[in-house]
Amino acid sequence: MLETISQIYRLKNAVGSIKKMEILREFKDNESFRNFLYYALNPMLTYKISENTLRKKVEYDPAITLTMTDIFSICETLANRKALDNTTVYQVCAFLQNLCTPEESEFFIKLLAKTLRLGVTAKTVNKVIPGLIPEWEVQQAYPIEKYPVKDNTEIWLTEKLNGVRATYYKGKLYARSGVPFEGLDHITDILERFDHDAGDTMVLDGELTLKDKGGLSDNEAFRITTGVINSSNDDKTTICYTVFDVLPASDFERGESRGLYNERRVVLDYIQALLPKDSSVRVLPVLYHGTDISKIDEYLDKMVHEDKEGLMLNLDVPYKCKRHNGILKVKRFYTMDLRIVGCEEGAGRLSGML
Repeated sequence: MLETISQIYRLKNAVGSIKKMEILREFKDNESFRNFLYYALNPMLTYKISENTLRKKVEYDPAITLTMTDIFSICETLANRKALDNTTVYQVCAFLQNLCTPEESEFFIKLLAKTLRLGVTAKTVNKVIPGLIPEWEVQQAYPIEKYPVKDNTEIWLTEKLNGVRATYYKGKLYARSGVPFEGLDHITDILERFDHDAGDTMVLDGELTLKDKGGLSDNEAFRITTGVINSSNDDKTTICYTVFDVLPASDFERGESRGLYNERRVVLDYIQALLPKDSSVRVLPVLYHGTDISKIDEYLDKMVHEDKEGLMLNLDVPYKCKRHNGILKVKRFYTMDLRIVGCEEGAGRLSGML
């Protein structure tokens, strides 16, 4: 195991993508090397344990039999638990302290805490070892300025929500980075009722926002939303989920839906009809559907007047797991010139930049 860990450190310390790819090719047939890459870089796996917890010394407990003796099995166990109990934490810490060398323990701690930085992306790894790391991709929009809409084009206008992007997939809500959100069972319990259609699990795409923002501004509500979502507080019932798109999981996994937006909208309206008014799950309503392009400016003015972020414009095209011009964001930008009075060099990845 130490030999494989040294190979991973070689990858970590290599400078430049060409050198890193050379190391990936050198060890691509090493099963342990591949496993470390998988468990370190898979964005959909979280182990729910911190470095501080892993470094705490545990006293011998004769009532607990040590059954965790393999780091990869530990990764699987932790990733599949909704929460960790004291026995599980004891097992992991005892493994690190009693069954590993100091070098192995330090490496495993960073792996489990998700603080192991290898300086390589899943996309780069998959170029050398195809399909090893799941790559999480969701639909993203271009600004309308880049792809102006032609007259008489069929469009759907909806509000551009100022929230946290979340995609419901196989029982969990995932961030745009692919990391699953925690503590949102009050939402996922509702979504489980709608994730099957004709035998295929459904993927729902939407935004997490405050259920009731009261008199808060859009930006203030967003700030509070992100604070609640990122907190360790188990009570996140002030958060709701607004769905703006839906497609079968099989289509999502291949990167593109078979159904066009008008077909997906029918499914969204069906879901909305089944939801009670006070539900923590909502469906984003359509503000305008038609071919009158002048409605874009009209509804954008309305959004600005209501202190909303802007509009989203959908064309009648498939959902695609990438940025594309079938969905456009419509915002109003304001600029001002400011005199620079000071600057400082960035740190980390921003080193060498101001």
